Amino acid sequence: MVVLKKKKITGEESGEVSFKDEALQKKERPFEVQQVVRAFLASQHRGTHKTKTRSEVKGSRRKLFKQKGTGNARAGDAKSPLRRHGGVAFGPVVRSYDLKVNKKVRKIALSSVLAQYIREKKMHVLDSLEFNIPKTKEVSKLMKTMELDKALFVSHDFSLNFELACRNLPNAKCILDSSLGVYEILKFSNLVITERALKNIESRLLV
Repeated sequence: MVVLKKKKITGEESGEVSFKDEALQKKERPFEVQQVVRAFLASQHRGTHKTKTRSEVKGSRRKLFKQKGTGNARAGDAKSPLRRHGGVAFGPVVRSYDLKVNKKVRKIALSSVLAQYIREKKMHVLDSLEFNIPKTKEVSKLMKTMELDKALFVSHDFSLNFELACRNLPNAKCILDSSLGVYEILKFSNLVITERALKNIESRLLV
């Protein structure tokens, strides 16, 4: 069982929180992590590209001139891919770029990245993430107190004040534990998570 120090939002220590070993990978799993990251990036590709084939181009299907006797190279209709304003041969079509990744692989990748952040002391546990006022300088102050240059804040439920305070910073982002994925974690050098969110993720990995 891994024991992590828990802090208040002011930076003072407020106890400890445990995380079961069964929910963490004992060694790094780069192949699974790479699979999940590739699948996420591929899913961001909309795939709405499309060109018209010769059957979709508007125009006559009449043969331009007779087959023999003109001295010209033989030709069909004006919609041929060989001609200007004709259709496109083998052009891009609307398609999905989604890659299938098994649930088990996703769990392995997430637990591997979490284990890595714990080993490298990049994970910080807080009691809660709540502000009385929606001020960006409050988040900057919190990050300065914790000596963080770039951080992903994770909670089971964010107050509107914290969301408004966080969204104006390029080096900080807040996300719900239910939406937490490998790619989001790897984009930030530090992970700041509430105790309840950590327990939710632990139970998710143990299922």
